[in-house]
Order: sequence, then C-alpha cells, then structure tokens
Amino acid sequence: MPFPISTRGSIPIPFDAAALSDADIIVACVDQIEHERARVVSRTQSTVRFEAPFFRAWTNGWWLTALASAGQFVVDSAADARRVLRYQLSTGRNAVMGTVMTVVLFWVVIPSFETAPEVPWLFTFMMWFSGWLWIVGGNWATAAIRARFWCRKRVADAKAASTRLTPSRHPGAAT
Repeated sequence: MPFPISTRGSIPIPFDAAALSDADIIVACVDQIEHERARVVSRTQSTVRFEAPFFRAWTNGWWLTALASAGQFVVDSAADARRVLRYQLSTGRNAVMGTVMTVVLFWVVIPSFETAPEVPWLFTFMMWFSGWLWIVGGNWATAAIRARFWCRKRVADAKAASTRLTPSRHPGAAT
C-alpha cells in the first residue's frame, strides 16, 4: 500500500453471497457513496469510481468518503477463482493538507511567538514529524481499516436487498 497517497485492498465475497451479480454489489456501493454525499464519476456493471468534494457540510466523520478524496470499487475474480471486491482509495488530499498544516504550525506559527524558547532543530523536526505522522498516518490507517469493514457491509447490504426482492420459496407457499 503506497503510504500516504492511497490505500488499496480486497475482500473475498462470501460463498453465501456468490449468487449476487456484480451489478448488485456495485449498486450497494453506489447507494452508500451517494448517501455519504460523494459524487459517482463513472459506473459500469462491475466498477464504480467516485470523488468526494473538498468541503462538505454536515459530514459524518465515520463515513469512508470523509477520509478519501476519490476511489474505486471493482468486483473482480481472484487467483483462486473466487470473486473479490477490490478497492482503491486516494488519501492524497489528507497527505497534502496534513503536511501543509504541520509545516505552517511548526515552522511559521510557533517561531513567530515573541517568547518562543530556543530549541534544537532535531527536537523541532521530531515534533513536526510526530504531528505529521499523527495527522496523515492516522487518517491513512483509519481509511485502510475502515475500507475493509465498509466493503463487507456493502456485500451484506446487496445480499439483504436481493433477499427482499426474491419471493419466498418454502414448501406450502403460494406460487
């Protein structure tokens, strides 16, 4: 995974959801992406690409698109002939903004104080790097972890939607 610019991975589609079409899973992804107020850029039967706007009012911090500026979800075949949901999320905007914020804080704001203590440059650099790692690395790690759960939930949503649309087929049911 190319830290801190993007995170990518895949989850296997469970055997109990093997009957789902690629389009069903992509529709579940699109529904959630649009719910999170991101814009779907392109969509096919097995792929969806999205972009998240820079400024969004009333964004839930738990949304996946709050951490990613763009991304792609693809239903694909794995090497073992199972289907997988692959994802690639761009966290480049967070990396740029985190770098700018920490540079401004540690090299512009703090040294401009009249009574700023004289500290060694190594200590200042280590403090800057710690702040950068906290902001950029924390957001990247959160996106990497949250993406797997988000993808599993979308497959479960697609499965639930397909069972709601399928008529009951148990013995004694009217046909």
